[in-house]
Amino acid sequence: MHRLVPTVSLTALGLSALLSSACGFQGRGPDIICNIQSGSATVSSPTGYFGPPDISGVNRAYNLSGSCDVRTSDGDILTGEVWTVTNLYVYDEYHPGEHEAREEIRGTGLNVRSEWSCDLDPWVAPDAHCTRQSFEGVYPPVAKRIIDASQAAPVSAGYLTGDARQNVLLRLIADYKDKAALFPNPCFGDAEYTSLVLLPSEGQQITSPSSVPLNVKRGAADGCTAALDGVDPVFDVEWEYADASGTYTIAPPIVASFDARVSTHAIQIPFAAFAPYTTPQAVGTWRVRARLSLQPNAVWSDWVNFTLVGVPQS
Repeated sequence: MHRLVPTVSLTALGLSALLSSACGFQGRGPDIICNIQSGSATVSSPTGYFGPPDISGVNRAYNLSGSCDVRTSDGDILTGEVWTVTNLYVYDEYHPGEHEAREEIRGTGLNVRSEWSCDLDPWVAPDAHCTRQSFEGVYPPVAKRIIDASQAAPVSAGYLTGDARQNVLLRLIADYKDKAALFPNPCFGDAEYTSLVLLPSEGQQITSPSSVPLNVKRGAADGCTAALDGVDPVFDVEWEYADASGTYTIAPPIVASFDARVSTHAIQIPFAAFAPYTTPQAVGTWRVRARLSLQPNAVWSDWVNFTLVGVPQS
């Protein structure tokens, strides 16, 4: 399989800063000469995340438009054929959180779409490793080798040199700064260090011998999402039970901590673990709360009240 080395001619000043250093390379295989009229590199809004906004975690989008001539020159049956693509439009996107890349290329006689799994952004990182997950579309025979040769990365990403990738990154950073200034992050302050007990749920009644579920996550202010920000989602957990008069007593730790990095769903605590700390009655009244571990600004969550039915009589 040939690695295609294109010649890219940039006529539009608007894109020269984006891909200018992709010029001036020729080699065995088809020559691709493109005139690009416009291009952009943008990010999604970096707001709504805990902690300082991080450009490495925001989604990116790339757009190119123009026309291309594909010339074959390697002596095969397609020698001398020229395929001109007018109304060329390329749309790419990369989602760092999911490691997903997508590419759509349209033009005269050409309409292809592909999806990829990439450990890094292939339009920025030259050492990104990608695997094509899906491909569909139509294209003329002269384009087959271009499509076949793009198995390692999206087509447009494969045509960027080191300087061009740096220019793409600079475009992303500039757009990121603009959006961060226009849409300040609403998630600073106390919202970053709150916690929420999901299970047991408020007022839940659990009957012996069923297990007691425990699930804790980071809290979020309105419009905020619990994104990775360097704060490990490990929580201290505190339990209390009520006596016949309704007075609560701190119980020895049934479960002292909850590690959301490991337990992505609720853990199950045996019903019998609660019996030694409950006063002799058929119904045990309990409450539980949590807070982020080892965080000076962490605050306790609201109490979640639940009852245990069928507590053994002493």
